Amino acid sequence: MAQKRLVIKPWEDLTISDDYMFKLVMKHKHICKHLLEMILGVKIKRLVDPETEKPLKNRYESKGIRLDVYVEDDEETVYDIEMQVRRYPEAILGRRTRYYRSVIDFDSLQAGLDYNKLKKSIIIFICPFKIFDGKRHLYTFRNTCQ
Repeated sequence: MAQKRLVIKPWEDLTISDDYMFKLVMKHKHICKHLLEMILGVKIKRLVDPETEKPLKNRYESKGIRLDVYVEDDEETVYDIEMQVRRYPEAILGRRTRYYRSVIDFDSLQAGLDYNKLKKSIIIFICPFKIFDGKRHLYTFRNTCQ
């Protein structure tokens, strides 16, 4: 059986949408902070050091995730920033976001703590392609009770 040959993209051809470059840039706290502030339209006082490729898995038999960039701010808001270069059907992208949020929530609440200690979490998918109707550059989804 023939082995698949790994092709490494030349350094000068890398862009922010390339996995290596995205994580290299986002490790810089001031860049990560600025990006979050621009996307969310908020002012963030301080971030802890961003973690790249943070693995989370609730149980042995459950599906784990690996977050591109995981970072918290000084108010204990958790941010997951994903560079999404693979096109999924929109319904799958929505379910993936839902699953990521549930795993992040599961990981952030220690045994014995009240639910009001659950950290606020924000998941951001940066897609270098048009999604949904393609008429907007930013889509915001919120869980609501009606």
